[in-house]
Amino acid sequence: MRCPWGGSTWCDQLITGMPEHKFEVTAIVVTGQEPDVWNPPPNLIHRAPGAHVGYLADAVAPHKC
Repeated sequence: MRCPWGGSTWCDQLITGMPEHKFEVTAIVVTGQEPDVWNPPPNLIHRAPGAHVGYLADAVAPHKC
């Protein structure tokens, strides 16, 4: 589930709000199997493979938005 106030929202607003700039992003993910939650805007020129932090999943209880 995507949190409407989470990091993905902030990144989407930042990138789409500045179409005159080009962006490259790297996601911080838990498993690497998470689906995209946003369609990439035209000025997002590169999406690097996610930085996996799966070990954190064991230490942090899942929360719901």
